[in-house]
Amino acid sequence: MTDSPIDPPVASRRRRVPWWVWTLIAIAAVVGLVAAIGGFRDVPITALPRVELGEAHIGSEVRTVVSRAYLSDTQPTTGREADAGSVYLVVEASAENVGTTPSLLDSDLIRVFAGDEISPVDEPSNVIELRSGDVSEFLQPGVAVDLAWIWPVDAGSLDVGDDVFVGIFDQFAVYDHPIWGDDSFGRPTPVARVITSVASYEQLEGAAP
Repeated sequence: MTDSPIDPPVASRRRRVPWWVWTLIAIAAVVGLVAAIGGFRDVPITALPRVELGEAHIGSEVRTVVSRAYLSDTQPTTGREADAGSVYLVVEASAENVGTTPSLLDSDLIRVFAGDEISPVDEPSNVIELRSGDVSEFLQPGVAVDLAWIWPVDAGSLDVGDDVFVGIFDQFAVYDHPIWGDDSFGRPTPVARVITSVASYEQLEGAAP
């Protein structure tokens, strides 16, 4: 056995895995995310599975389709302007809860690695529903929503064309938890990656950059 992380197991309610096992898996997987999406090469066996823009990844709770990543002076839908000297890195994706109960994974579903500005441990400053502009609070079962994860970055720290690594996360049911019994989940765990280039909002809208 090596110290390298492996892909997380498929969650199954038939298997009753002690809560501490899931904690160890989550820690190892986070280390694996940094190694897998932080480099410019695939690592055999231990690399997170790669999906393309527009390709669906179906997790234990959420079906995720990452559509684009771009820089913008304003937040999508809301029009809120970035602070002086800053811009927003925006990742847009469709998220559909494939389970039967509301999911709170929306804010933890996406993380990015972008140059020296953003690492996978950096939470987005906001997650909004593109249709309404409202802050996303949870994912209703059977309802696909288009969301935007937003990180403010220093202007000039990222350029159009720079690589951005998007990590898709999942969470798995924990059984035999000493406090919550069978009604809890482990920490969000990276399960897939998308590698794309940063665009600009103007380019995406078809205007001259």
